[in-house]
Parts: sequence; structure tokens; C-alpha cells
Amino acid sequence: MQHEGYEGNGAAEPIDGPGSSERLLILTLERYGVWLRSSVVCLCGALGVVLADVAEIPLAMSLQVPAVLACGVRLYALRHPRMFPAALLWTLDAAVVVLTGLFQPVLGGEGADVMVED
Repeated sequence: MQHEGYEGNGAAEPIDGPGSSERLLILTLERYGVWLRSSVVCLCGALGVVLADVAEIPLAMSLQVPAVLACGVRLYALRHPRMFPAALLWTLDAAVVVLTGLFQPVLGGEGADVMVED
């Protein structure tokens, strides 16, 4: 009696796509990754605005508000996965990283504007 998935030499045939466990792992990492990144961006952004000088607050908020909105859209996309195209979600992820990175030199602080020298 020969089992399904075997060619007769005892080796299993390769699977073309990811199995159910791989899909579940990818979905879990995506879900908790988005939540973790969103909570870190919101918490650090709020603390940065609180600790900023009065003159830096408008510029800091102009960078932080779009990042928080992008996090909100990304969290909304977790509940409605077919509503937004993948290109938009990747763009939102990149926007969060860029805006959060630009937020640091605006606030100043130690090592915020370090440059690499040869």
C-alpha cells in the first residue's frame, strides 16, 4: 500500500506553497508586529512631544500626527484585510519608519544628529 505524497522511494513530494502552520505563523507575526510597532510609535511620540521645547512642538507634531494616522490605518487593515491594496500597506509601513526617524533629530537630544564620517 502506497501513501499519498510519496513517489515510491520513501521521499515526500515538495509542497509548492506554505502550509497551514506557516500561514498561521505569518499572520500572527504580522498582527502582533503591527500592534507592537504602533504602540511603540505612539508611546515614544507622545513622550517626545511632552519632553520637547515649546518651539519644537509644532514641527514634531507635524511629523508625529501622520505617523500615528498611518499606524491607525494599518491597525484598521488588520480587521479588514481586503480593503486596502498591499502596495498601500507597504507605503504606510515605510512612512511610519521614515516619519519616526525624522522625528528624532527634530527633538534634538544626545546623538540625534550623528553623522557618519570617513
